[in-house]
Amino acid sequence: MKKAVSAVLLVALMTGLCSGAEVIRGVGRIRGRSVYTLKNKYAGFVSKVHFFTGKQIKKGDVILEYDDLEIRSKICNLENDIAEQLQLVELKRLNLQLTRLDPLPSQFRNLQWKKLSAQKRLNRYTAELEAYKKLHASKAVSDLALQEKQQLFTDYQAETASIDQDIKIVKQGLADLYIHQAEKELAQAELHLNNLQKELALLKEELTYYKIVAPVDGYCVTESDTVGSYNAVGTAAAYVHKDDVKHIYSYFKEEDMHLLHVGMDCRFISNQHGPEKIFPARIFAIKRYRYEYGAGVYFEVRLKILQEPVSLRIDSNGVVEVPLERK
Repeated sequence: MKKAVSAVLLVALMTGLCSGAEVIRGVGRIRGRSVYTLKNKYAGFVSKVHFFTGKQIKKGDVILEYDDLEIRSKICNLENDIAEQLQLVELKRLNLQLTRLDPLPSQFRNLQWKKLSAQKRLNRYTAELEAYKKLHASKAVSDLALQEKQQLFTDYQAETASIDQDIKIVKQGLADLYIHQAEKELAQAELHLNNLQKELALLKEELTYYKIVAPVDGYCVTESDTVGSYNAVGTAAAYVHKDDVKHIYSYFKEEDMHLLHVGMDCRFISNQHGPEKIFPARIFAIKRYRYEYGAGVYFEVRLKILQEPVSLRIDSNGVVEVPLERK
């Protein structure tokens, strides 16, 4: 801002503007009634420029874009992850349906029939073992034959005990636990899917920050207008002036400030159109910040253009004349 002020004041000094007896003069620059400074959120290289300085733009127009290859790659990868997760969720849903229909693993199914069969084998081998023991006592069978029968008896006894233990476990709610496990696996898969979708939404929102978009209708001033140029974070990439009503930012010498007040009518002579075009204006704000330039001190005075017979270009300069009332 100080550089802009200095440039304007330099014009004033070169053209010899000074206070007069009937009129005091200052130098001014045309601005929109509000100015939006558009800065980039992320550092990057300019990839496209759609609007250059001097163009009228509409709200939502993309002024320029930054290279977004990296974030687009992330979005693509995340979309692939989401597609895979959707398949996993569907698989978990099917698994839950199957589990509800038949919740128990094969080893826990038909336990009553398995127990009946095992019990019959155990009873048979119990009888055979008793017979072998008698035959062994009479030396009719060998020690090895008896040991084999004893081993088979032990095996079937263990099998029967194992089935009894399985029946006990099933009665304690094993089927419900398998269904609950399948429900939890589905819920976990759905939660991960939801998190991936939220992450994708955030990335897509972040992608919008790689574009400089006009917030209102107005006049565009593009600062970063070179494709391939690099902008650090927070660079002022463009300005949008809401120019349905134009203002003048003017600067007056300190010794003239006591003569100015809000509501005074003035006239603006534009360097763009020359002295044959006069633009009525009115002071609406007097700023109290001091601008020092050389040996002089200046203050900013803001005016509203009341009539615009021909269009005034944003950032064009000119002279503000304030007629003084005769006493």
